Amino acid sequence: PASADGLTTIATSNVSVFASGFSFPLLAPGSTVVFDGYDSAGSGIYSAAAGQKQQHTAKIVSTSSSEFTSLASAATSAGGTVFLGTGNGSSMGVYFAAHDQPGNLVPVVVTGGEQGFTSVSNPSVDAENHIAFEGKVGNSSGLYFVAHPSARPKLVVDSSAKFPDGKGRLCFEFPSVISQGTGVVFFSSNCGSHEATLRNRNRMCRSRRSVDHAIQDEALNLDAGIFFTTSGGSEKVSTIADFQTPPPDAVNGNETFVAFSRPVPGEEYIAFIGETTDRLGIFAYHIETGKLVVVADTYHTLVPGVTGKTHFGDFPNPPSVSGTKIAFYAEAPEALSGVYMLDVAEAKLEPVVTMIDNPGKAGGGALTYLGFGANAFDGEKIAFYAVTSIDGIFVADVPSSNAATN
Repeated sequence: PASADGLTTIATSNVSVFASGFSFPLLAPGSTVVFDGYDSAGSGIYSAAAGQKQQHTAKIVSTSSSEFTSLASAATSAGGTVFLGTGNGSSMGVYFAAHDQPGNLVPVVVTGGEQGFTSVSNPSVDAENHIAFEGKVGNSSGLYFVAHPSARPKLVVDSSAKFPDGKGRLCFEFPSVISQGTGVVFFSSNCGSHEATLRNRNRMCRSRRSVDHAIQDEALNLDAGIFFTTSGGSEKVSTIADFQTPPPDAVNGNETFVAFSRPVPGEEYIAFIGETTDRLGIFAYHIETGKLVVVADTYHTLVPGVTGKTHFGDFPNPPSVSGTKIAFYAEAPEALSGVYMLDVAEAKLEPVVTMIDNPGKAGGGALTYLGFGANAFDGEKIAFYAVTSIDGIFVADVPSSNAATN
């Protein structure tokens, strides 16, 4: 990678295997960058160490050199990367690759095997290589927890589970393992009796990437929320936030949540996008105390460094979490859209990279697009996708006053 003024170029579309562009990158603790790259022959998942000179980009897997016909849903942490791979004959599986052995794939669970899974999706992994995913066995859907990549999956919540208040059946998505494998946090709406009719991905809260935002259909008066279950298999579900949860720093006495993104856990906080009757915001739940706080919103939060009262306009992608620090993409006027970071412990909000900055120092040209999402921040650096005169994956240092201290 090339480096310039605290910014490192990880990969660009000048390289033939990335000629068709990239996905949003991930950043594991220890500054291992993981990203999807595309060319005319297909796609691949790659990794690179952002903090090392002369570090080459390693291929984890690609469709052009494996039995996989498609790759999706990559997630990463300190130990390695998990992804969803589909092969010939529609076989599908969750696979794991350690960072120090990127081409050595461990099958975590594969459809059609002895465990009877007919579908799997949305895998996640924590620093100790605990894995969670959605799976279906027969007609029963569930969230599963895996103690290590070679362990047998354990059901933690199934499709018969109900909301904690007993009203309605959970229709869950996007499971993520809590640090140290203590539990699984997930988004859920109310399935009611017609699960398929409640899924309307065209009606999300103001997002360019709707798959990451909450499933909501006001005509059906769906309930939805962010929930938690332990990894011990008790199937007891607790509420982190739902439509009955009072939003913190309420705008008025009647304000309620109406939609959520998928949750993103860290060591101390679980963060998510929440839409209320009065605002859109990034919210964070403190795991130890159960307190819900505002990270940034479209009503209270002012864009730092701007004269006058200028508010953020949108938060289109889920945030990233490390310790007490939460990084997120926010839309703002005057080319100030970009990645911002709040240290909850210090209540200090700072920009990291915005559209007014110039990653072109490492890639060529002015910024025309900047993409940043979940699991792309390790407390010291962020990884992001940018378009200048070329497409590229970049890593930037966070402001020195806000570097990781945990």
